[in-house]
Amino acid sequence: MSDQHPLARRSCLAGHTRGGRYGAPRDLGEAGANLAEVTPRALALIARHGDGAAANALPLPRAGRFIAEGDTILAWVAPRQYLRVACGADAGAAALPGPSASAGASVIDLTGSRLILRIAGPRARDGLAKLVPIDLHPAAFGPGHAASTVAAHIPVLLLQTEAAPAYLLIGPRSYGRALWRAVAAALTEHGYAVEA
Repeated sequence: MSDQHPLARRSCLAGHTRGGRYGAPRDLGEAGANLAEVTPRALALIARHGDGAAANALPLPRAGRFIAEGDTILAWVAPRQYLRVACGADAGAAALPGPSASAGASVIDLTGSRLILRIAGPRARDGLAKLVPIDLHPAAFGPGHAASTVAAHIPVLLLQTEAAPAYLLIGPRSYGRALWRAVAAALTEHGYAVEA
């Protein structure tokens, strides 16, 4: 019998991923990218109402951008809509703005409905370029950029977090396994390591 509570959050990838090296032969050196699910995490959609001062209590990113403070990210997803993502130690209540910050806005907890993948490494951009119909060249999409797009026909939010490059790919939990397989297939040519 499991010690885990029946209503405890469980990854949609549980039992479907294994740590290790995949893709291009090992004798080619380091893996071209690292692939991992981001846990723990918390997400909230913030929809602003009006242009009053209360609605502007949070610092807001410009269109197509995100701002980060520690392990918390606030990303623009559409006019007057932002996704707040808290990872690691900041996950939990930190993802949901307090009453003063949410005045003039609707806040919806999306934690259980989204999957976050982290793709990083020298060939991460090359692998993602096979999946998303946007220009990932460093001059067009660099650190701090955010794009609502599709990856393998799955709606996602793509964030570039580092110039190295490193990305967060946020998609619907119900498509989590399909998104994982699509990203893994795109990285196979360059070799990738799954972080356990």
